[in-house]
Amino acid sequence: MTSSLRRGALVALTLILAGCSTDREPGDLFAPSNEGTIVLDAVLIVDAPFPSVYLSRSAALDEDFTRDGVAVRGADVRIESGGGEILVRYADAIGPAGRYDPAGPNPSVLPETEYRIRVMTADGELVTAVTQTPARFQVTDWVQLDARGEAVQETLATVRDLGDAVFDDPRNRIPYAEGLLEARFDRPDVPAFQVGVVNLEEDSDLVVDSSIFSEEDLQDLDRQLSSPPLAADAATLRLPWFAIFYGGRTMVRIFALDENWYDLVRTSPELSGQAGAVAFGGNLGDAFDRPVFHVQGGIGLFGSASVDSNAFFVLPEEK
Repeated sequence: MTSSLRRGALVALTLILAGCSTDREPGDLFAPSNEGTIVLDAVLIVDAPFPSVYLSRSAALDEDFTRDGVAVRGADVRIESGGGEILVRYADAIGPAGRYDPAGPNPSVLPETEYRIRVMTADGELVTAVTQTPARFQVTDWVQLDARGEAVQETLATVRDLGDAVFDDPRNRIPYAEGLLEARFDRPDVPAFQVGVVNLEEDSDLVVDSSIFSEEDLQDLDRQLSSPPLAADAATLRLPWFAIFYGGRTMVRIFALDENWYDLVRTSPELSGQAGAVAFGGNLGDAFDRPVFHVQGGIGLFGSASVDSNAFFVLPEEK
């Protein structure tokens, strides 16, 4: 069995879920039996500029992995409208091998719009994929409930209104494990959601009881976690406190997924959490022998999502 995405691919998805981290360490996925398959990696976010595109090739597990060794260079890469109009042309980036950046004007990704990617390698291999972007997504209320989850204790301030000052707002300075945190929204027509939680500190203390972990487990505790795909049929998502290990500034991002992102994540347990991290929330979907790729001529992801986010400051648990 080969590993197509060993450390070097699907970096965009991992980067987005992790927040602003530049430490790109996605987990392994299973590739087709043939080596050298082209791996496409690009994720469109509604209302954001078109992203970089990453191209690499699958490699055997017993091969020494290098980014340069698997990178695909010199390809013709473009994103088109559903009608075939070229919207963004790409060129080899000055930087990581296999990365392609928009060359020229770079518009914003529109909601509820079909986009097509077309990749022609220097050797004449054609890779294509299509995504239909979700509608815009916005959380109407971020609330703190009582311990029973029955009554609203506080409605949180938002990054949208306060920016970085949100961390100093008393409503958003929350002792660890006090009540339940819930996002409420009008549910868009998407198959599922995924949640990314990022502790923005570099050296803040643990807020969980360290005695319940072994030394090895403590070393594995991460500041970046993500959930499996979540249905959110009730148009609410709750953030369990066991998804937070560290105090300080904490960012939560909720992604409304397109079919491509959803199918890949629900069939790839490795993408339900940052490498080395613990995933949280209930799984949506069944176990699969290999990931579902909506890519013709290759594997990987050309997907899209709309996103909303908020942040708060986690204080030590009140005794």
